[in-house]
Amino acid sequence: IEDKMKLYIGSCPYKNNRGYTPMFEEKLSLKGDLKEGFDLAMELPADDKDRIERGASLYGPNFWPENLQGFRECIYDEYYLTMLSLGHQVLEAFALSLHLPSNYFKDICQKPMVTMRLLHYPPQPIIIDEYQLGCGSHTDYECFTLLSQSNQSGLQ
Repeated sequence: IEDKMKLYIGSCPYKNNRGYTPMFEEKLSLKGDLKEGFDLAMELPADDKDRIERGASLYGPNFWPENLQGFRECIYDEYYLTMLSLGHQVLEAFALSLHLPSNYFKDICQKPMVTMRLLHYPPQPIIIDEYQLGCGSHTDYECFTLLSQSNQSGLQ
């Protein structure tokens, strides 16, 4: 846990909501959510024009671990960028379904605020405390959410 806390989201030097969130830190349920996670988004420099001129504080660099070889390449270069491309394809499909040109949303999606959350939910006992949830009831706030899950049950 000590290595994880070096990447604590609250100590991210860029103040852009990136990094590690420990178990029970997020409180969408009464007892705190039974999950831990790592948040990242589009990798942009700290001096990004939009970050500075528009006050878009959520833009900027990610908060990467220094001692986890290959993590950035696997998670960002391979997975995040692939999912970002899929998201652009979904937007093209949205445009076409609205009888608009496929590139209708392209100009407003050059620097999308696309957050990726790598979440770990520990196994739950058979008898579940009704006040202890993996993630409390909520609504995602993006245009749309792509949820990739394993064959493990529990995500709804």
